[in-house]
Amino acid sequence: SVGMQLNSLAVVGDYAYAGDWFDNTFKTVDISDPSNPTLVSSLGEGIGSSFYQISDIEVKGNYAYMTVGNSASSGLQIVDISNPTEPKAVSLLKDGTDGARLASARGLAIQGNYAYIAALNDHALNIVDISDPVNPKHTAFLANGGAVNLSLPYDVAISGNYAYVASNGSDALEVIDIRNPFNPVHVSTLLDGAGGAFLDEPTAIFIQGKYAYITADQDDRVEI
Repeated sequence: SVGMQLNSLAVVGDYAYAGDWFDNTFKTVDISDPSNPTLVSSLGEGIGSSFYQISDIEVKGNYAYMTVGNSASSGLQIVDISNPTEPKAVSLLKDGTDGARLASARGLAIQGNYAYIAALNDHALNIVDISDPVNPKHTAFLANGGAVNLSLPYDVAISGNYAYVASNGSDALEVIDIRNPFNPVHVSTLLDGAGGAFLDEPTAIFIQGKYAYITADQDDRVEI
Protein backbone atom coordinates (compact mmCIF):
# COMPACT_ATOMS: atom_id res chain seq x y z
CA SER A 1 0.00 0.00 0.00
CA VAL A 2 1.38 3.43 -0.96
CA GLY A 3 -1.51 5.71 -0.06
CA MET A 4 -4.86 6.04 1.68
CA GLN A 5 -7.00 7.80 -0.93
CA LEU A 6 -5.31 7.81 -4.32
CA ASN A 7 -7.41 9.75 -6.80
CA SER A 8 -5.20 10.29 -9.85
CA LEU A 9 -2.46 8.38 -11.63
CA ALA A 10 0.12 8.66 -14.41
CA VAL A 11 2.62 5.97 -15.39
CA VAL A 12 5.87 6.62 -17.27
CA GLY A 13 8.62 4.02 -17.57
CA ASP A 14 9.46 2.46 -14.23
CA TYR A 15 7.50 4.98 -12.18
CA ALA A 16 3.90 5.66 -11.27
CA TYR A 17 2.86 9.10 -10.05
CA ALA A 18 -0.23 9.44 -7.88
CA GLY A 19 -2.17 12.08 -5.96
CA ASP A 20 -3.25 11.18 -2.43
CA TRP A 21 -6.31 13.05 -1.16
CA PHE A 22 -5.88 11.65 2.36
CA ASP A 23 -2.71 13.59 3.18
CA ASN A 24 -2.58 15.92 0.14
CA THR A 25 0.69 14.59 -1.26
CA PHE A 26 2.21 13.76 -4.63
CA LYS A 27 3.58 10.23 -4.49
CA THR A 28 6.16 8.48 -6.68
CA VAL A 29 6.19 4.69 -6.84
CA ASP A 30 8.91 2.50 -8.35
CA ILE A 31 7.08 -0.15 -10.40
CA SER A 32 10.13 -1.74 -12.05
CA ASP A 33 9.10 -4.91 -10.20
CA PRO A 34 5.30 -5.09 -10.65
CA SER A 35 5.05 -7.70 -7.89
CA ASN A 36 6.70 -5.33 -5.42
CA PRO A 37 5.86 -1.65 -6.03
CA THR A 38 7.89 0.62 -3.78
CA LEU A 39 7.11 4.14 -2.59
CA VAL A 40 10.20 6.28 -3.25
CA SER A 41 8.93 9.77 -2.49
CA SER A 42 5.97 11.65 -1.03
CA LEU A 43 5.95 15.38 -1.72
CA GLY A 44 3.79 17.57 0.53
CA GLU A 45 2.62 21.13 0.33
CA GLY A 46 4.97 24.03 0.96
CA ILE A 47 5.31 27.75 0.27
CA GLY A 48 4.24 28.37 -3.31
CA SER A 49 2.95 24.85 -3.89
CA SER A 50 -0.28 22.94 -3.45
CA PHE A 51 -1.12 19.25 -3.62
CA TYR A 52 -4.61 19.63 -2.21
CA GLN A 53 -6.98 17.19 -3.90
CA ILE A 54 -4.93 16.35 -6.98
CA SER A 55 -7.51 15.44 -9.62
CA ASP A 56 -5.48 14.68 -12.73
CA ILE A 57 -1.81 14.13 -13.59
CA GLU A 58 0.00 14.31 -16.93
CA VAL A 59 3.72 13.81 -17.48
CA LYS A 60 5.74 15.50 -20.22
CA GLY A 61 9.51 15.18 -20.28
CA ASN A 62 11.00 15.88 -16.86
CA TYR A 63 7.85 17.45 -15.45
CA ALA A 64 4.59 16.28 -13.93
CA TYR A 65 1.59 18.56 -14.36
CA MET A 66 -1.42 18.24 -12.07
CA THR A 67 -4.72 19.95 -11.37
CA VAL A 68 -5.19 20.76 -7.70
CA GLY A 69 -7.64 22.17 -5.20
CA ASN A 70 -11.21 23.30 -4.85
CA SER A 71 -10.49 26.51 -2.96
CA ALA A 72 -8.07 29.44 -3.17
CA SER A 73 -5.27 27.01 -4.04
CA SER A 74 -7.03 25.69 -7.14
CA GLY A 75 -4.86 25.64 -10.23
CA LEU A 76 -2.06 23.92 -12.11
CA GLN A 77 0.85 22.58 -10.06
CA ILE A 78 4.08 21.67 -11.87
CA VAL A 79 6.75 19.36 -10.41
CA ASP A 80 10.27 18.57 -11.63
CA ILE A 81 10.57 14.76 -11.67
CA SER A 82 13.97 14.52 -13.37
CA ASN A 83 15.01 12.69 -10.19
CA PRO A 84 11.92 10.62 -9.28
CA THR A 85 13.22 10.01 -5.77
CA GLU A 86 13.49 13.75 -5.09
CA PRO A 87 10.70 15.57 -6.95
CA LYS A 88 10.63 19.36 -6.61
CA ALA A 89 7.68 21.73 -6.95
CA VAL A 90 8.68 24.43 -9.44
CA SER A 91 5.52 26.48 -10.05
CA LEU A 92 1.83 26.88 -9.27
CA LEU A 93 -0.56 28.75 -11.53
CA LYS A 94 -3.47 29.73 -9.29
CA ASP A 95 -7.06 30.49 -10.11
CA GLY A 96 -7.33 34.17 -11.04
CA THR A 97 -3.73 34.61 -12.19
CA ASP A 98 -3.60 36.36 -15.58
CA GLY A 99 -7.38 35.93 -15.80
CA ALA A 100 -7.29 32.17 -15.30
CA ARG A 101 -10.58 30.53 -14.39
CA LEU A 102 -9.36 27.48 -12.51
CA ALA A 103 -11.77 27.06 -9.59
CA SER A 104 -11.95 23.34 -8.86
CA ALA A 105 -9.59 22.42 -11.68
CA ARG A 106 -10.27 18.83 -12.75
CA GLY A 107 -9.48 17.30 -16.15
CA LEU A 108 -6.08 17.98 -17.75
CA ALA A 109 -4.62 17.32 -21.18
CA ILE A 110 -1.30 18.36 -22.71
CA GLN A 111 -0.40 18.83 -26.35
CA GLY A 112 2.80 20.53 -27.44
CA ASN A 113 3.53 23.60 -25.33
CA TYR A 114 0.01 23.94 -23.98
CA ALA A 115 -2.01 22.50 -21.12
CA TYR A 116 -5.79 22.34 -21.37
CA ILE A 117 -7.70 22.39 -18.08
CA ALA A 118 -11.37 21.80 -17.33
CA ALA A 119 -12.41 23.96 -14.37
CA LEU A 120 -15.48 22.53 -12.68
CA ASN A 121 -16.71 25.49 -10.63
CA ASP A 122 -15.74 28.11 -13.22
CA HIS A 123 -17.55 26.19 -15.98
CA ALA A 124 -14.65 26.80 -18.35
CA LEU A 125 -11.87 25.30 -20.44
CA ASN A 126 -8.54 27.05 -19.85
CA ILE A 127 -5.39 27.09 -21.99
CA VAL A 128 -1.96 27.52 -20.38
CA ASP A 129 1.41 28.01 -22.08
CA ILE A 130 3.82 25.57 -20.40
CA SER A 131 6.81 26.12 -22.70
CA ASP A 132 8.60 27.32 -19.54
CA PRO A 133 7.42 24.98 -16.74
CA VAL A 134 8.87 27.31 -14.11
CA ASN A 135 6.75 30.19 -15.39
CA PRO A 136 3.46 28.94 -16.91
CA LYS A 137 1.28 31.58 -18.57
CA HIS A 138 -2.50 31.53 -18.89
CA THR A 139 -3.44 32.42 -22.46
CA ALA A 140 -7.24 32.06 -22.75
CA PHE A 141 -10.42 30.43 -21.56
CA LEU A 142 -13.79 29.52 -23.03
CA ALA A 143 -16.70 29.62 -20.60
CA ASN A 144 -20.20 28.18 -20.48
CA GLY A 145 -22.93 30.27 -22.05
CA GLY A 146 -24.82 30.75 -25.30
CA ALA A 147 -23.96 27.94 -27.71
CA VAL A 148 -21.10 26.79 -25.45
CA ASN A 149 -22.05 23.85 -23.22
CA LEU A 150 -19.44 23.80 -20.46
CA SER A 151 -21.47 23.50 -17.28
CA LEU A 152 -19.38 21.54 -14.75
CA PRO A 153 -16.71 20.28 -17.19
CA TYR A 154 -15.07 17.19 -15.72
CA ASP A 155 -12.53 16.05 -18.27
CA VAL A 156 -10.82 17.06 -21.52
CA ALA A 157 -9.02 15.21 -24.31
CA ILE A 158 -7.11 16.64 -27.27
CA SER A 159 -6.99 15.32 -30.82
CA GLY A 160 -5.35 17.39 -33.53
CA ASN A 161 -6.79 20.91 -33.57
CA TYR A 162 -9.68 20.17 -31.26
CA ALA A 163 -10.42 19.82 -27.56
CA TYR A 164 -13.20 17.47 -26.52
CA VAL A 165 -14.77 18.18 -23.14
CA ALA A 166 -16.96 15.90 -21.05
CA SER A 167 -19.41 18.48 -19.72
CA ASN A 168 -21.14 16.96 -16.71
CA GLY A 169 -23.66 19.69 -15.96
CA SER A 170 -24.57 20.16 -19.62
CA ASP A 171 -24.97 16.40 -20.25
CA ALA A 172 -22.86 16.93 -23.32
CA LEU A 173 -19.69 16.48 -25.33
CA GLU A 174 -18.39 19.95 -26.21
CA VAL A 175 -16.01 20.32 -29.17
CA ILE A 176 -13.65 23.33 -29.27
CA ASP A 177 -11.27 24.57 -31.96
CA ILE A 178 -7.88 25.22 -30.27
CA ARG A 179 -5.77 26.16 -33.29
CA ASN A 180 -5.34 29.63 -31.79
CA PRO A 181 -4.38 29.13 -28.11
CA PHE A 182 -5.34 32.75 -27.44
CA ASN A 183 -8.83 32.36 -28.89
CA PRO A 184 -10.51 28.95 -28.47
CA VAL A 185 -13.74 28.70 -30.46
CA HIS A 186 -16.89 26.61 -29.98
CA VAL A 187 -17.39 24.17 -32.86
CA SER A 188 -20.22 21.84 -31.90
CA THR A 189 -22.03 20.05 -29.08
CA LEU A 190 -23.38 16.53 -28.80
CA LEU A 191 -26.15 16.53 -26.20
CA ASP A 192 -27.52 13.62 -24.21
CA GLY A 193 -30.22 11.92 -26.28
CA ALA A 194 -29.14 13.38 -29.64
CA GLY A 195 -28.99 10.54 -32.14
CA GLY A 196 -29.45 8.11 -29.26
CA ALA A 197 -26.39 9.34 -27.38
CA PHE A 198 -26.13 8.36 -23.70
CA LEU A 199 -24.40 11.35 -22.10
CA ASP A 200 -26.18 11.85 -18.79
CA GLU A 201 -23.51 13.43 -16.54
CA PRO A 202 -20.31 12.48 -18.41
CA THR A 203 -17.22 12.30 -16.20
CA ALA A 204 -14.27 11.12 -18.31
CA ILE A 205 -13.18 11.06 -21.94
CA PHE A 206 -10.49 9.21 -23.87
CA ILE A 207 -9.76 9.54 -27.59
CA GLN A 208 -8.14 6.97 -29.83
CA GLY A 209 -8.10 7.38 -33.57
CA LYS A 210 -11.46 8.59 -34.84
CA TYR A 211 -13.40 7.68 -31.72
CA ALA A 212 -14.11 9.24 -28.34
CA TYR A 213 -14.90 7.01 -25.37
CA ILE A 214 -16.96 8.74 -22.68
CA THR A 215 -18.13 7.52 -19.29
CA ALA A 216 -21.70 8.59 -18.52
CA ASP A 217 -22.29 8.44 -14.77
CA GLN A 218 -26.09 8.38 -14.70
CA ASP A 219 -26.33 6.09 -17.73
CA ASP A 220 -23.92 3.54 -16.20
CA ARG A 221 -22.16 3.01 -19.50
CA VAL A 222 -19.31 3.95 -21.81
CA GLU A 223 -20.53 5.89 -24.83
CA ILE A 224 -18.59 5.73 -28.13
